[in-house]
Amino acid sequence: MGLKKAMQVLWACAAVTLLLLVLFLRFETTVLLALLLGAGCVTAVIWVVFIRCPHCGAHLGRDVGKYCPHCGKETGL
Repeated sequence: MGLKKAMQVLWACAAVTLLLLVLFLRFETTVLLALLLGAGCVTAVIWVVFIRCPHCGAHLGRDVGKYCPHCGKETGL
């Protein structure tokens, strides 16, 4: 998966996680809690595994921008 696609999937998973959080806070069911925890874990795994520089492979962290903070090459975003 490319970095641009990974960012799109990450934002979609984060949005689903936030929606599930709101629903859980409103209804407080164990099913929503399980879905919330699962969505949060999927979001975290996507961030750790796929949010990397396509050139040097270093994790981009919170500073995902046009250039890699490690090697200085363009990330393609």
